[in-house]
Amino acid sequence: MLFKEDLIPAVIQDHKTKEVLMLGYMNQASLAKTLETKLVTFYSRSKKRLWTKGEESKNYLKLVEIKIDCDYDTLLIQATPAGPTCHTGKKTCFFRDLDSFLLRKIYHVYLCLKKNDLATDSTTSKLFQKKDQSFFWKRFKEELQELKDVKSGAHSHTTLEKDLILEGHQTLYWLILFCIQKGDSIEVFLKNDDLDLIKNLVQEEGINFSEILLYDYDEMKKKKYLEKFL
Repeated sequence: MLFKEDLIPAVIQDHKTKEVLMLGYMNQASLAKTLETKLVTFYSRSKKRLWTKGEESKNYLKLVEIKIDCDYDTLLIQATPAGPTCHTGKKTCFFRDLDSFLLRKIYHVYLCLKKNDLATDSTTSKLFQKKDQSFFWKRFKEELQELKDVKSGAHSHTTLEKDLILEGHQTLYWLILFCIQKGDSIEVFLKNDDLDLIKNLVQEEGINFSEILLYDYDEMKKKKYLEKFL
């Protein structure tokens, strides 16, 4: 066997701009076809066959150079794209940011808690049934002030980092509940100025906002009644 595994990841990079275009998987046969045709060809795990990028759309990736990493288990392929690489029509498949992905997951779960009566298990579901927008807005403003107090040093529980993640999580929680009760879609929520405010407050202290989102998601995974929504 040429490689350590039957399939190895192949990172595709625009030869001119050096932008990462996509990630695919290759085996020895797809590598051989790539070298023969000078068109990047993968092994498609869904189609279970060799698949030349662009065979339907004509947006081929014309081979320029292939490198392999120090462990011989990942390829870096430089290519010239004949058109948009992503099936969405975008130049690259890497146009979504991690924060938006995680926020969509989290927002969806809270939407499900509003749409489904889980009041027996979930305090959040019960709050959606019993409280109006003004209650959620009040709680958001209170938590936002606590987050600002943590940042200024006026309020603390443990370390600054842990407190920022905890208060950032709680502030985000009440903002999401307020926006859902108000009827905002996820697309509207992602453009919310208060969401940007929370991000900025924690990021100014060196906390990656994704840490808070992963904390939220991990907390959700601990609750059995949320399994079907995750």
